[in-house]
Amino acid sequence: MVTETLSVALNSDLGGNVVTSNDLGSTLEQIRKAGSFDVVLLDVNMPGMDGLKGVRDVVEANKSGGVTLFSGNVSRDFVWQAFELGVKGYVPKSQSFRSLASIIHLIASGEQYIPMAFSRQAADDEPDNAMGLNTREKNILKSAACGKTNKEIARELSVSEVTIKMCMRTIYNKLNARNRAHATTIAIGLGIIEV
Repeated sequence: MVTETLSVALNSDLGGNVVTSNDLGSTLEQIRKAGSFDVVLLDVNMPGMDGLKGVRDVVEANKSGGVTLFSGNVSRDFVWQAFELGVKGYVPKSQSFRSLASIIHLIASGEQYIPMAFSRQAADDEPDNAMGLNTREKNILKSAACGKTNKEIARELSVSEVTIKMCMRTIYNKLNARNRAHATTIAIGLGIIEV
């Protein structure tokens, strides 16, 4: 019933063709028949999903389109790993339905989406300073302050560039910074990092 309701509403809001499936096998078959979809809204608890393996299979099948996780119960670690596999967005089932069509348009245009509240939460450990930066975020910011690009930082940490971009956004939010230079200036001024 939820799938049908969502499909009808999205057909109306998007003015496009919404296709539904009930398990991983039929999802992959639908993608194969269509060649690719602009956006696949993937329920990570759908029958046949095998965690990140299922996510990887859908991302690889829908190479020229975007894949967005759609789940009410998934860990932050799972979401970040899915982004490293090529997922373009994460939409919690608690997300306002009215915003869903806008998010789908955003991802279809090649952008990424993650809820602000989710991105503000630490991905790997608790904050260890007054501004809420965790150890990983401080290390990333220190590398950025030394002039390293996101790509260089990603290579050093053996993660994707997308992961570093998401971490940088979180850092900006925590420090109330406008950009990379502003964030490093704030962090150095507060003694959070030393260069």
